[in-house]
Amino acid sequence: MANGDGFSIGAATRAARDPGNIDLTYLVMDNQIYGLTKGQLSPTSHRGLKTVTSTYGSLEDPVNPLLYVLGYGASFVAQGTPADMPGLPG
Repeated sequence: MANGDGFSIGAATRAARDPGNIDLTYLVMDNQIYGLTKGQLSPTSHRGLKTVTSTYGSLEDPVNPLLYVLGYGASFVAQGTPADMPGLPG
């Protein structure tokens, strides 16, 4: 899942179809923008971020992806960045 969709439409469909107690690995690349729609804001875009489709910038605070998945009941949550490659598991 990319572009923040796991925290908007994707979140709703994920929560609705979750049968509970399933073994699931959910990887997200959060680039904080809907890149395929030519730069539309996503739920994880930072407040004030301006794009070609939002000249006034984001008016809302971004959702916190880690809190979302914890809210789903995840037993393990991790976060990493390619800026720290040694810190990412291989």
